[in-house]
Amino acid sequence: MRSCFRIPKKRTAGSDPAPEIQRMFRKLTVFLFVFLLILTEASCAGANVPGRTEDVEERSFEEVSKEKGTAVRPSTDEPTDPGPTAPTDPPTESTDAPTEPTEPAKNINEGPFEIGDTGLYFSHRSGFYDSEFVLTIDAPEGAKVYYTLDSTDPNPGSTPYTDGIHIYDASLNPNKYSMRTDTSGWFYQDLVLQYSWTDEYFAPPSALIDKCTVVRAIAVLPDGSVTKAATETYFVGYNEKEGYEDVGVITVTTDPSNLFDYNKGIYVTGVHWDMYRSVLGTPEQLPDWWMWSANYTQHGIEWERPAYIEFFGSDRSLQLAQDAGIRIKGGGSRGFVDKSLNFYAREEYGDKKFRYDFFENGYISNRLTLFSGGDDNYNHIKDQFVASFLRDGNVNVTTMHFVPYVLFLDGEYWGYYQLTEKFTDNFFEYYYGVDKDEVVFIKEGEVEEGNPEDIQLFRDMKNTIYNMDMSSDSAYARLESFIDMSSCIDYYATGIYIGRENDWPKNNYGLWRTRSAGEGYGDGRWRWVVFDVNSTSMKSEDLELDSFAHIMANDYVFACLMNNRTFRERLFARLYDMETIFSSEKATAAVDAFFEKIQLQYLKEGERFHDEKVLRPKQIRTCNRMRTWFRERPAIIHRLIANYSW
Repeated sequence: MRSCFRIPKKRTAGSDPAPEIQRMFRKLTVFLFVFLLILTEASCAGANVPGRTEDVEERSFEEVSKEKGTAVRPSTDEPTDPGPTAPTDPPTESTDAPTEPTEPAKNINEGPFEIGDTGLYFSHRSGFYDSEFVLTIDAPEGAKVYYTLDSTDPNPGSTPYTDGIHIYDASLNPNKYSMRTDTSGWFYQDLVLQYSWTDEYFAPPSALIDKCTVVRAIAVLPDGSVTKAATETYFVGYNEKEGYEDVGVITVTTDPSNLFDYNKGIYVTGVHWDMYRSVLGTPEQLPDWWMWSANYTQHGIEWERPAYIEFFGSDRSLQLAQDAGIRIKGGGSRGFVDKSLNFYAREEYGDKKFRYDFFENGYISNRLTLFSGGDDNYNHIKDQFVASFLRDGNVNVTTMHFVPYVLFLDGEYWGYYQLTEKFTDNFFEYYYGVDKDEVVFIKEGEVEEGNPEDIQLFRDMKNTIYNMDMSSDSAYARLESFIDMSSCIDYYATGIYIGRENDWPKNNYGLWRTRSAGEGYGDGRWRWVVFDVNSTSMKSEDLELDSFAHIMANDYVFACLMNNRTFRERLFARLYDMETIFSSEKATAAVDAFFEKIQLQYLKEGERFHDEKVLRPKQIRTCNRMRTWFRERPAIIHRLIANYSW
């Protein structure tokens, strides 16, 4: 069996002397500068330098698991990768005449800088620093500054600022918010075992997890008025930490009460759980534990909380920082400890857009989702995997883009996530060139975007199909007048090929159109949207699933369409195309590459959410399931097509 992983060998001592050379440059005279530069070039010959390919050894997924994450942190006596500020090439000898040395360039994160419109000036901006430093804060003359380091909103009762704040690697501090056991119904094990079942396992971390320092400050002015709070976040020593390569970092800072308060906290079981628990009935009357009512299952703007969000790219540059609203996102995955979050840009927070091109295609959004993976939260692969293959294969369905980030919630490491768009009127306007005021988006049978009365458009479409004689030759042409049949067929072909079941198509079903009939994508015809494929799909034990029978039993529109010969023939043709789009060779390579890339995050998440610094069985199983699925699914599809070729 091929391994999903290739583990890099550790760097050898002396692999990159660049940081030491740079420190020496600042202190040397012109003659000594040139002399040592030549010596350094000679000593670097043959050394491992950034950009040089290192040897790797093949290791199995199971072997990595047994090591219990020893690759997460290097020992303190071994040099580590100097990080993104290291030179990309070894130094070369200069042929220019020596010149007087200049002062080294100031760190771009060193100020002072005015923080937003707060009137406060910080000596250092949010960012990543190699070593400790003292942060200084300046305020208008006569003002008194107060600050917090635990993410709480600062007030005149907070710590008075005097002569500087020592900023160091906060990972050395005790775990705080990550130690809570009211963030999931799973922790109520007596009730879980009595009323439900589980193959999950959550536990607070027993080891120190990674952290950053969150400094929040206000100034009380001489007239008694209080400035807006300034928030900056500092990561120290992360050039020596593994698991953050090729991934961005998002910090979400909000007063902890907004997350964890019994009455208003959106991340905990809270008051709604106690009300629900008081009326628990028999097991037959209850959903599974992850669906039990709690604060985190509540919806709507009344369960939105203000937060300050910072986005850092994989190169550690600050992409964007702004105030926004946050809500818990998802269905059953709300019951997990690692929850998805929705971000909302609004004028009342300062800006109605997130003005950064996160997806590198020009799209500027007013709403974003930080996606935990849903039911695939152990692996984080299924949704982004399917979406990327559908886009590459020019499949006529709407999908999201996914960009990897690590989340720090109120200063503590909170796992691996993917930033995605939300399906909004702005989304459809940008990607399809339609008027956003004309967009009607139906999700799970309800109007998600549009006017309440637009639900009738969806009902009319279904009723028309129900009442049509699908066996007639003219039926398909009539369908094409109000449905983009290419999109409809591609949607069902995708679901059949990847084996969606259980929570689909009754749930996680979406389609959109413009209200009026115009040109192009604004022609008023229905088009389908693929999302949330993370639950029951691509599982090798379900290879024999009769997807046709499953969908017809749960989606009467599809059942009616299957009575039309032209629909069936075109659906079968697209299923044959799926063998190329999701070819076993390409799918296996993509699965292996993803699992290899993310393995250190698996170890970090195991330590954070499950108190196990190992690769978990679910990760091993998912890798093998998906590889088997795309190798063997084509033969199953051929048999199904033969069975339904009426």
